[in-house]
Amino acid sequence: MKAVLFYAKTWSRNGRLPLSPGIKVRLLAAPAAIVVCLIAVLLALPVPVHAYAVLAHEAIIDVTWEMHIKPLLLKKFPQANRARI
Repeated sequence: MKAVLFYAKTWSRNGRLPLSPGIKVRLLAAPAAIVVCLIAVLLALPVPVHAYAVLAHEAIIDVTWEMHIKPLLLKKFPQANRARI
């Protein structure tokens, strides 16, 4: 009966039931488990973007070579011929 009165008094003071230590531990452990699982999933994912980054860089250079890069190199190094560039 004392426990019921304790819970009733506590409920009326802060508007919610007090949590037992076991419930507190479980409430704190759930977010930690979720974070650990997310980190494990992110670390397990393969990273195939490095090869695509190199290919994308090569494609950008190929597209801009004749129109932009080559004229700038010839302007900076006028003694160089087109074959050396």
